[in-house]
Amino acid sequence: MRLAALALFLTASVGLADDTEPKDPAAPKPREITSDRLRVAARRGPLGAPTRITTPEELAKALPDKDLQTELAKQVDLKKEYLVLFAWSGSGGDRLILKSGKGKEGPEAVFAFTRGRTRDLRNHVKLFALPKKMTYRLGE
Repeated sequence: MRLAALALFLTASVGLADDTEPKDPAAPKPREITSDRLRVAARRGPLGAPTRITTPEELAKALPDKDLQTELAKQVDLKKEYLVLFAWSGSGGDRLILKSGKGKEGPEAVFAFTRGRTRDLRNHVKLFALPKKMTYRLGE
């Protein structure tokens, strides 16, 4: 009897497990893209809505530096992924991190923003690559 209850418990827990990993191991994963050339995209003002980049034309408009475009083309496949560009000015201690999980309509990226406590004004630029099927939002 105990063995049957244990088997039922293990089977149910495996069936109800939250599977946030994509089924295809070759599928792109959400990640931050880093480059020393990203500073050219910095703009003044508070953190607002990010720029979504889905085509090479949008990339050229958002980031006009040709060398940067070439560098990003080697790291990102815009047929399978899109870019999310955040640019703002604020405290030198400002932090923006990516957390991925499951949303209402499938995989979702949540960007968590933490304001810095210092009074120095710095320009910040963060660029993230997300799979085409993933949605995103700015969290608390």
